[in-house]
Amino acid sequence: MRTEEGNIEGDVTVDGTFKLHGIIDGNITIVSGGILDLFGTCRGNVLVEKDGALNLHGIVDGDIFDQGGKLDISGTLRGSVKEGE
Repeated sequence: MRTEEGNIEGDVTVDGTFKLHGIIDGNITIVSGGILDLFGTCRGNVLVEKDGALNLHGIVDGDIFDQGGKLDISGTLRGSVKEGE
């Protein structure tokens, strides 16, 4: 499992298990088999591909694009969930 705290500039691709306590200034793509536990903030959009997983405890400023992944949203989504895009 990868765990990070602090700020990450730019887009991020999650292909394993990743726990973030911090800020991503960019978009996040969670590929098949990837799991993101987000306790911080994403200042962009999140794409969850088929068989990827997002556990949102923090904030997503943009939209979540769900292409058949697993979503667990207990945090704040400022945009909306868009399925199949």
